[in-house]
Amino acid sequence: MKAISRLMAWALPTLACMLCLGMGETAVGQTPDAVQPVYTNKTRFRIPFRYDAAEMQRIGAKEIRLYLSSDRGQTWQLSRQANPQAGKFDFQAPASGEYWFAVRTLDGRNQLYPPTKVLTAGLKVVVDNTPPTLAIQLGQAQPGKVKMNWQSNDPNLDVSTLRLEYIQAGSEKWEMVSVIPQANGQTAWSVPQGGFVAVRGQIFDLAGNVQQTQSQVRLQPAAAVPNLNDPIATPGLNNSIVGQPSPSLPPVVPNPFQGNPGTLPGNMAPPAVVPADPEFNPTPQDNLISNSPERTPDVMTNPYAPKQAPQVTESRPPKITKHTRVVNSRKFQIGYKVEDVGPSGVGDVELFITEDDGANWYKYGNDADRKSPFQVETPRDGIFGFDLRVHSGAGLAADPPKPGDKPSIVVVVDNTPPKVQLLSADQGRGKDLNRVVIRWSVSDEFPSDSPVALSYTNDPNGVWEPISGWINNDGEYTWNAGP
Repeated sequence: MKAISRLMAWALPTLACMLCLGMGETAVGQTPDAVQPVYTNKTRFRIPFRYDAAEMQRIGAKEIRLYLSSDRGQTWQLSRQANPQAGKFDFQAPASGEYWFAVRTLDGRNQLYPPTKVLTAGLKVVVDNTPPTLAIQLGQAQPGKVKMNWQSNDPNLDVSTLRLEYIQAGSEKWEMVSVIPQANGQTAWSVPQGGFVAVRGQIFDLAGNVQQTQSQVRLQPAAAVPNLNDPIATPGLNNSIVGQPSPSLPPVVPNPFQGNPGTLPGNMAPPAVVPADPEFNPTPQDNLISNSPERTPDVMTNPYAPKQAPQVTESRPPKITKHTRVVNSRKFQIGYKVEDVGPSGVGDVELFITEDDGANWYKYGNDADRKSPFQVETPRDGIFGFDLRVHSGAGLAADPPKPGDKPSIVVVVDNTPPKVQLLSADQGRGKDLNRVVIRWSVSDEFPSDSPVALSYTNDPNGVWEPISGWINNDGEYTWNAGP
């Protein structure tokens, strides 16, 4: 017959656990592993119990005995005894640790129920009053970009409670750092204006102990990227032109879109050829540089004169090399520097243009003030080659470029943005569950070497985190999203 129909045990104020025992049987089909532990940061707690009063009276129950094991069921000892009417046990843990509890009922004939010799834990309590550790390290990944690492540790760590918040120059409130909750991790984000960045964090363990910490760093501002629709004298550039070419040989200036694939767009170097003041209207000449032995130009319309339809010819564009400049405006400026000026000074500066890699050259025009930069406007997008000739005050100058001469300056004019389409993001299965295959389509007439960068966010209005740096346009990327 049943001596105790139901016994509830929990530790106040944080424990709650149901313990069901029957006379002559162990814990209602439960094995020790089936009983999940209850966590508390209190060493002193109370274990109340309830019972069927009529049944207890019928068997003449004298007391309820509480047995304790501090070695996970290897050995047991009698810990407490209580009158059934007491309804509770008071327990004082000697130290942090895991404690297992079992109960037996002593009836009027001094027999214990259940009568088995093997005790089975009906309640497990983990006493833990040590807070977890949490460390946050901030650093400067590069000017205008902060990197953060965090490490936390605890045998009973609850990673789901991790909370990281940041505040930075220009902000008035703390914002969430969107990360996947885990014990250790890292992330980075852009702070173009630089200044102080502070991060605070907290994490709990399963017993309710909390750890809080804070860190801060001072960042250098990111290098300003000029607005490609502004005049040349912008905060991002000196009043002298970046990468000024000499009249005969341009400097070696890398294509800004061929930088480190891991560099973010905001950190790309400004182009050597920058857009011009949109109000400027160049006045090109009408002289075509031909193959005549006397070097007398044929009289024909210059196809590069503004507001005139360009000539359409079968030609090949100049080759794109590491010296190529890329701009997103048809109006731009070419900087130059004149060296070894004689006593007669500079009499004239001429600019020549080709659209077929030097097969045909046209005189674009003269620089009226004979001072850098030279204002240029092209009739359309495309790849254009240029060369400069400087005349002394006495009229001396190098020969103009002739058919077959390669351009010393190559500019890609491209104000058409790439067409981008995100096709799919498919999560893997089985061992690849934490991997996401991202597929996309990108088309552009003048793509860079590594034109694609992937990012993700848990909040469209929050911080975007990088998935990859600049990568090739392969159309597919497998992202290891972590645990």
